[in-house]
Amino acid sequence: MKNMKKYIYGLLAVLSVAAISACGEKEGSEPGNDSNPFILVNSCELGESYDPDCDVAVRFAVNDVTSSVYFLSEKTSDYESRLKSLGESGYAEYVKTNGTQLSTSVATGPTGDSIYETTLTSLYGDYTIVGVAFGKGSEYDLNATTFTGVLWNDVVAGTYRLMDNTNVIGAMGWGGRTKATTLQVSSIDSKKFRFKDLYGKNAHLYFTLNGNEGKDDDGHFRNFSMPAHATSGEFGNYGTMMIRDVATWQGDASFEDNNCLYDDNSVSAFVEYYVPAGRIAYGYDAFLPQ
Repeated sequence: MKNMKKYIYGLLAVLSVAAISACGEKEGSEPGNDSNPFILVNSCELGESYDPDCDVAVRFAVNDVTSSVYFLSEKTSDYESRLKSLGESGYAEYVKTNGTQLSTSVATGPTGDSIYETTLTSLYGDYTIVGVAFGKGSEYDLNATTFTGVLWNDVVAGTYRLMDNTNVIGAMGWGGRTKATTLQVSSIDSKKFRFKDLYGKNAHLYFTLNGNEGKDDDGHFRNFSMPAHATSGEFGNYGTMMIRDVATWQGDASFEDNNCLYDDNSVSAFVEYYVPAGRIAYGYDAFLPQ
């Protein structure tokens, strides 16, 4: 009796050493011996040309007795309803009939196990991606992973303005302090915002309202947090320039009082730019709506 998880995870480890994109670990079914097909479905590292908010890369690892592999992605509500109606074996056949066959593996392990990969785009809402490994006769194994894609709605177009610091401005490489962008809000969480493509195609800057609000000479505002992000800037030989709000840097949420989204959709963010070796500068970035 051989442990299928041992072989499949072993193959994933070999692929990691070979520098094939890393997967998030998600445990699948366990048939219990190597005479049955086995499949493990994971999300994987997404290519730079894709949008992580609505695109997902998926990896399917199967054992050496698998003769064919199919996958299907559908809304999670549809998946749950269909699975309940058809049962697992019926749903496996549904995937075979209505899904897509994976025919070209990206790698083969020392025991004959194989890896398949695909990228799914423009998924908005809650999706379930199901993989089915078929063996001889009626033997099969089914495993799935989930993905929630976010649709972002435009709030207002405008201009993002960097703090007045020559090191930050030079490293960012915009040719000045400002860049055109669009402020957007998440369709599934009205507290989440982003500056679209601020650092290049599909490279956005995100922030999240924290529930606090106030008023100053510029008007009523809502406060927010901004976690660490990689920017498009390179700071000499020190590597990619990062940004985070000062509250994240200091580990003190009270500094979020300096991050303000005003009612006219202008933004003031108290941020730090840094590299792993240390701080470059801190101060106020801003967004100015049209």
